Amino acid sequence: MPFINDKQWSRIEELLPPARRKGRPRADDRQVLEAVLFVLERQCRWSDLPREMGSYATAWRRWKKWQEDGTLDIIRSILPECSAKTRKKA
Repeated sequence: MPFINDKQWSRIEELLPPARRKGRPRADDRQVLEAVLFVLERQCRWSDLPREMGSYATAWRRWKKWQEDGTLDIIRSILPECSAKTRKKA
């Protein structure tokens, strides 16, 4: 079950940095956000993230970066139903 719909994603996507042209391809932002929301919703360990949701290490790093740079606050304003859950530390 996805946590975000297409309309919400279109608002969030424009806030995120574009993919770099060189180097290793960036993990899909939508998949990573879904993984972050999964962990926060279920209050499980990052390492318990199902493999089909991607790398738990990538999800954790992105969550930490988004926490530090304020992106997660903006995501919370777009996804108010997730607001209380994303405030909890994972």
